[in-house]
Amino acid sequence: DEFVKINKENSKEKITIAKRIAEKDSKKEKEFWKIFHAAIKPKRNAEDIYAKIANLDVLFLTTNCDGLLVKHFPYSYSVDCTREVYSKHSKEEYVFCLHGNWGKGTKKEKERLIFTEDKYLSAYQPGNSLPVFLREVMRDKTVLFIGYGLNEFEIINAGFIPAEQKGPLKHYVWEGFFDYQKEFCY
Repeated sequence: DEFVKINKENSKEKITIAKRIAEKDSKKEKEFWKIFHAAIKPKRNAEDIYAKIANLDVLFLTTNCDGLLVKHFPYSYSVDCTREVYSKHSKEEYVFCLHGNWGKGTKKEKERLIFTEDKYLSAYQPGNSLPVFLREVMRDKTVLFIGYGLNEFEIINAGFIPAEQKGPLKHYVWEGFFDYQKEFCY
């Protein structure tokens, strides 16, 4: 099988290679999307965790395209992460899907997904709507990053470009660690 098994390590590169191989043959492309969809399906207890997170009265930003957070806000989410959409919804419970949302897996939804190297490079170019959006949010809001997706430095870098802050905002990371790493955690 030509497809690379997707795991957490170097998944962006592996997905990019697999997608490029798949695009050359419609049968392989169909199989790619089948494997991709299976990879983003909720794992055991994921629904419970998202239900608890969704109880927070905050603005959500997610890079996950699995739709689990969106499920709790079916009419309060957008894949359009722009300054204009943010200004309309910045004071309410709302979900911004930074890298798209699988939804029903339509052609349009697939095209909007940001998960390959070329899509990341394009989306996070300085001055594009996504970095501008992230800077705006991080200027206005206290941010808590949750999860292992923090290896996506494009997001953090785009948001931490010096900007004029409106107040003493903080940005936090909530990430798992091993016992031997305690001394490095605050």
